[in-house]
Amino acid sequence: MEKTMGDRIRVGMDGTLLRRSGGPATYIRNIVRELEEREDVEVVLFDYPGIPRPLREHVLIPSLSVRCDIFHHVKSIASPFFSVPQVVTLHDFIPLDFPGTESFPARIYWKFHIPLALEYAKKIIVPSRWVEKRAVEYGVEREKIRVIYHGVEERFFKGSEMEIRRLFSLPQEFVLYVGTVKPRKNIERLSRVCERLKIPFVVAGRKGYMGEKILNSINAIYLGHVPDIVLPSLYRACTVFVYVSLAEGFGLPVLEAMAAGAPVITSRNSPMEEFSQGACIYVNPEDEEEMEEKLRELLKDAHLRKLLGERGRRIAREFTWKRVGEETVRVYKEVV
Repeated sequence: MEKTMGDRIRVGMDGTLLRRSGGPATYIRNIVRELEEREDVEVVLFDYPGIPRPLREHVLIPSLSVRCDIFHHVKSIASPFFSVPQVVTLHDFIPLDFPGTESFPARIYWKFHIPLALEYAKKIIVPSRWVEKRAVEYGVEREKIRVIYHGVEERFFKGSEMEIRRLFSLPQEFVLYVGTVKPRKNIERLSRVCERLKIPFVVAGRKGYMGEKILNSINAIYLGHVPDIVLPSLYRACTVFVYVSLAEGFGLPVLEAMAAGAPVITSRNSPMEEFSQGACIYVNPEDEEEMEEKLRELLKDAHLRKLLGERGRRIAREFTWKRVGEETVRVYKEVV
């Protein structure tokens, strides 16, 4: 039965992801909030944390999704067992392009699921032109892809610098990294650079694949997973935020740091350079000497840090989750 203009689109999602941390969890949390405020969409969350993942994703949820008009997979998978149209948010191709940076179970899982997503999705949402280009190279028709950049929450434009310094006993000046501790985040190179420049290096984020080994090999103040409520203040307190990942689909911490007014150094020829529109300093993430040179210059130049912080905040204002919600609903309406 066809939908009329007045009908609400019932969109199914795997609510189990709301229990996690990291970029995809931030994505689903904000998408759900925006969609629930709309009158033309009804979100149906399927939350079964105790069910093994393959059973949940390929048997249980497909059998229950008949109650929906479409199903939106918010983390790079799809399944041949759904009877309703599927929309997939494909965050990146990192497990296929850089398999050595993921654990063996993750490599096997994504090697199986990303091709399923490409085949069975009616529409594929990607967070950057960078991922769109890779999808086309993997054989996806460009007409099937929609680029929708992520947003940044309003809370990142606020925050108390003094409050966070007291909470974590932070030094007066420090370089900050926020994100999962795993090989492709390039933290070891950054740590060596900070050590040579004699600037404290602060790492905030959960341990991922090989996280313990990486932390044991670097000289850093490790804060662990930092609660969302204090994260804006942490960005605001740092002298420079550095995110020189070897591979990303978007790079949300860069956008969050920009919103908080932190001067940012990030990877050249990356999605971060794409969305930040000249508001950061860009380096080759594999060139330690260039990284050191640019960080030294920025640490010495308070005026440039202020300039970058102000420019970053202005650009970050363009990236709202409300816009993400609106553009996502347009994709749903193309599918239904």
